[in-house]
Amino acid sequence: MAASSTVTARALRAAIAPPVPALGPRAQALLRDCEPAELARLAVEHGVAPWLSSAIAACPELRGDGRFAPVMDAGTAQTFHTLRLYAELASLLGTLNCGEIPVVVLKGPVLADTCYPDASLRPYRDVDILIREEHIGRVSAILADRGYVLDNDDVSDHRLHVCHGIFQHIFRHTTFGYVVEVHCDHLQIGLEPVSMDTIWASAREQRFGRATARVLEVHDMFVQLCVHLHRHGFARLIWFKDLDLVIRSGDLDWALVETKAREQGSLDSVGYTLSLLPRVLGTRLPAEARRLAGAQSRVSRAFYRIVWPPSRIAALEPQRQWRLRRLVQFAPETSLLRGGLPSLLLNGRRKDKLRVLASAATQGRGAARG
Repeated sequence: MAASSTVTARALRAAIAPPVPALGPRAQALLRDCEPAELARLAVEHGVAPWLSSAIAACPELRGDGRFAPVMDAGTAQTFHTLRLYAELASLLGTLNCGEIPVVVLKGPVLADTCYPDASLRPYRDVDILIREEHIGRVSAILADRGYVLDNDDVSDHRLHVCHGIFQHIFRHTTFGYVVEVHCDHLQIGLEPVSMDTIWASAREQRFGRATARVLEVHDMFVQLCVHLHRHGFARLIWFKDLDLVIRSGDLDWALVETKAREQGSLDSVGYTLSLLPRVLGTRLPAEARRLAGAQSRVSRAFYRIVWPPSRIAALEPQRQWRLRRLVQFAPETSLLRGGLPSLLLNGRRKDKLRVLASAATQGRGAARG
């Protein structure tokens, strides 16, 4: 990474680190050394343009500096896009409410309302909803009536085994470009989550405009956020900020986080993510969280550090997420070797993965491409 990009990454991390949009002397100095267009580009890429522009606007020393106009414009544009998406989400939820289809809203809209000091500070590029598997057909039809088409060709509703999870259905609006991702499980690691009925039952109700939906219980949400960040190669700063603010809320029982992560075979994902937070955002971890971060074995931690180097992640360097995703996401439906075997090296639930692989081999699925 070029020296100028390194300074920009440091400036962005320093600006996003406080619990509210505020700039200390170090962050101000780093921002002054940045090239404004590069700073705006990186802020948009990492989903933090509204936070950064708000922090600059609150800083008397910087808010009148015309050099930061690209950042301010980027923050405004990202905020308006999110407002349009929120309106679309509320309208879609209203339709699902009328059809009595249970739905859980995931990630961005939930976090914006519950964790951020102002909802406008948490942009999102798409909408993620969780539904029960038996409602896929009805929800797909509702989205089609609203002008959406299926946008991913790698989806299959065929289960290779009872432990095998169904991949997401991605829908894109043909006119406005809105993206709605429909999930039947919240982790998307290729395995049916353990205790999914309990996860549904513990989800609480939340209003979105005039509509209602459920949101994950905070410990289920925290595990999901860690796994999602890992699946995407620790690629965006906003996803680290989500976790930082959840931790700062003080609402987590770390023993329960560990239990849920271990149950889902995601203990290493959670532990490694926790170990990265202090380096990326200076997050102060409680003693129980530090212990959980240290629960990852030395061998596993060493492997993770090779594949996802902390120095590259802190420098906001792009990670080869699509090449590395198969180490986290179990996908034997695509290929027994490339899609099925890599994730056996990481995380847990290896017995369940072996059951699915055995079933896939018996059915002959993926063998031709393996």
